[in-house]
Amino acid sequence: MLHPYSIKRTFLEWAKLSFETEVSTNFKRAKTFDGPLSKVVLSALCGFSCEKLHLLARVLPTGVASTGSTGEDLRDRLLSEQKQVVEAFQQAVERVREAGRQEFSEYVARMRRKETLDEAKRVRKIAIERVKQLAAKWRYTIERIEPAVWSVSSSRSWGRLSVQFDFVSTMELHYAIFVYDCLGTPLRQHDHYLGVLGIGPSVWSTGTTDECGDKIFTAGEFIQWHLIDYDKIMAAL
Repeated sequence: MLHPYSIKRTFLEWAKLSFETEVSTNFKRAKTFDGPLSKVVLSALCGFSCEKLHLLARVLPTGVASTGSTGEDLRDRLLSEQKQVVEAFQQAVERVREAGRQEFSEYVARMRRKETLDEAKRVRKIAIERVKQLAAKWRYTIERIEPAVWSVSSSRSWGRLSVQFDFVSTMELHYAIFVYDCLGTPLRQHDHYLGVLGIGPSVWSTGTTDECGDKIFTAGEFIQWHLIDYDKIMAAL
């Protein structure tokens, strides 16, 4: 039987190594997320030196930048230098958010317009068809959770691996990976790349009806990479 601590530690090490890779590649993989909320947190990282980014790579995946009492408790356990750089990151996120507040307000207003909502319905229909195609290509089973949320999953020798494609937010795609053992016990829930790295939300813009098909396939390539890495981790445990 897999020990929960061993699983948590192994996935944490994966997250730290992934963050280090992002630092060395100027966040090449992370920058595929082009949703407004993802762009805020990624922009906030741009002003940090490599030295400070490496510090963040060691601590952000533990959840120290999360809001609420849990995040505060974790930050209180950090070394002084680590705590300072985490607080600097949080302040940088707030500065970027404040600088783009007017633009984001306009974006939210645009997403609420009737013509945008009508376009979003057409986009969602195309996007869900692409998800079905991805599931068939990966040989995953597919299930509708809600009209705008679809799950694709596959059994493994060690358990089950699944991912939800979430189109609830207008003109956006969110995803979440779930890992279960052979008894159906959840080992990882709601995992997404930037969240696991401790940076923030992982969101893609779906684009218009002309763009969304290609964008969903691009997002699918990323999600498949994430699933394959998780499969490798579980198979090795």
